[in-house]
Amino acid sequence: MNSINHILKKFSDDPRIEIFPPNSSLPVLPGNLSYPPDLVEFYQLCGGAKLLSPQSDNISFTLLPPSEIKQTNMVIVGSACDDDISSSWYVICKTDNNDYISIDLSIERSGRCYDSNHEVHAVAGSCPIIALSFKELILSIYASNGDDIFWRGKDYGDAYD
Repeated sequence: MNSINHILKKFSDDPRIEIFPPNSSLPVLPGNLSYPPDLVEFYQLCGGAKLLSPQSDNISFTLLPPSEIKQTNMVIVGSACDDDISSSWYVICKTDNNDYISIDLSIERSGRCYDSNHEVHAVAGSCPIIALSFKELILSIYASNGDDIFWRGKDYGDAYD
């Protein structure tokens, strides 16, 4: 499964996944931020997806439609926090328990994904890097079968390291 297109074809065969049709373009970003190529490819092919519809204790993850991709601090904290590294994080995924996963759109950390639930978002030492790319994120979610902390056992460090 190398390309996003190939991944989406595999996902389309899985009844636990709903792929949304393309519906809008990605939001315009400030000049110092950029979308990683795998994320751009994903949104050229679809408008988001709901992965792993809940079964028993499992949860589902919604890869947000482009219109819902917003700066994470504005969504969770209510202000941009321009002086913090989290100012370049954008919500990319929401769980059905209303927690978020963010993607870093800074040039230096492009594509890193972080746990941005309400308790640990932008808290130094408590904000794990959960994937190094968008592609890794969606493959990890898929492989998790709805485990809400699918990144256990990975050690990419903390966002603030």
